[in-house]
Amino acid sequence: MKLMYALHTSLIAISQYLIFVEILPNLVSRLFKNQAIKARVRLITEVITTFGLSVYWYLSHEMTFINYTNISLIHIIVVLLVSIGLFLLSEMLIDPLLDRLFVNTSSNYKDQIDRLFSQSTRVIVKLCLLAPIIEEILFRGIVQGTLQTIMNPIGSLVIAASLFSIMHLNLKQALSSFVPSLLIGFIFQQTNSIIMCVTIHMIYNTLSLIFLRPAQLPLHQQKDVGRAL
Repeated sequence: MKLMYALHTSLIAISQYLIFVEILPNLVSRLFKNQAIKARVRLITEVITTFGLSVYWYLSHEMTFINYTNISLIHIIVVLLVSIGLFLLSEMLIDPLLDRLFVNTSSNYKDQIDRLFSQSTRVIVKLCLLAPIIEEILFRGIVQGTLQTIMNPIGSLVIAASLFSIMHLNLKQALSSFVPSLLIGFIFQQTNSIIMCVTIHMIYNTLSLIFLRPAQLPLHQQKDVGRAL
């Protein structure tokens, strides 16, 4: 019974995320023909739905892990080290291996990234701010937080990380994001602080944009940012 409730809660939250954060902004932007206006409208809608849904989840799920009072200098150092470590792990090991194993999937994802980067302001706001906030609250706070009350920590950690990876809807990125998701989930289990998870996610994605996508290069020469979570 408890398992069904946890799965129901998680699936409802994921459905809300897909409808309000992914689908709705796209539908609203399609009401406009001008590409510049369309991009601005989509970004504004994403900001509104992301923060609106985050507040709704915070109130409706009575979250107790959005706190900063227990964060110390050691925690800050750990966040920085883990963020950099995850970035280097993906850059030097995970992604080169996946690029060799899944050539077609990697190529398709690079095409998606090229299209996304045609809207530079939106990609910065979405990857470095909006996505870390909404995704960590959803997958760490709601999904993992609910599951770990009814099953062992390892089970809740693996399920939450798996759902997070699957939500990327691209095989290469799903596999690439699984290990970082496990590590962030482990930190959530140890600290019970979603703020640390959001911060790590933000730093990780920011590093991906800074070091893997130099703005001075034309699109076809720039490197893949598939490492962004």
